[in-house]
Amino acid sequence: MSKVVHEKMSGGQWVAALRKDPTLAGKCEWEKLSGDDWRRLLKDCPQFADKCDWIKLSGKNWQRLLATHPQFASRCDWDKLDGEDWEGLLISQPQICDKCNWDLLDDEAWNRILAKRPWLKMVQYAVARKWNKLDGCHWAMVLKIFPSLRKQFCQARLSSSDWCFFLTNGGPEVFRFAERCDWSAFGVGEWVWLLAKCPQFADKCDWNMMNKKCPDWDYLLTAQPQLAKYRKS
Repeated sequence: MSKVVHEKMSGGQWVAALRKDPTLAGKCEWEKLSGDDWRRLLKDCPQFADKCDWIKLSGKNWQRLLATHPQFASRCDWDKLDGEDWEGLLISQPQICDKCNWDLLDDEAWNRILAKRPWLKMVQYAVARKWNKLDGCHWAMVLKIFPSLRKQFCQARLSSSDWCFFLTNGGPEVFRFAERCDWSAFGVGEWVWLLAKCPQFADKCDWNMMNKKCPDWDYLLTAQPQLAKYRKS
């Protein structure tokens, strides 16, 4: 490659050339590479890390680079990552969770992360006030993997629909928490939802309300025909 040619090359062109022939490194004009150029180069050629101007990398660059090369975490300026960056990174590299600024994650991001990685040890790094971000379905998954988190769950405030998610998704191991449930808050629809899957809670149900207001007896009895004894004609 002639001097005239490489002087006219952009950062992106250098990335393409180095990917194809790493021996061109001695001729590369490294200052031309942008943060995105460095992210793409290091993804395929991590041996050039000692040449990198790390300050050029944005939060998004870091999220994508660390997703495949977590060994560069010690170089990262974590303050550059926003909530979206952290969401992607925690899903791909959960071992980095101790660096996370949890305040950047909103309720939806938190639940998406746990929906994809409910077993992640990162759950144990969450600050106490984040536990109230979890809905019933996610609590069911978390307690399956981390039964030691019972104390945090006992401090949670679940709505009646959250309880339905919790009890119908957790299986027998979560039923022992049912004593904390405020059964009086359940509406007809929630009782149908719960009893169709967990008929063992029939003795907690307000059957007077169900007989007056329930439009879904056919569905409920198809799922659990033994509950017919509670129906009044």
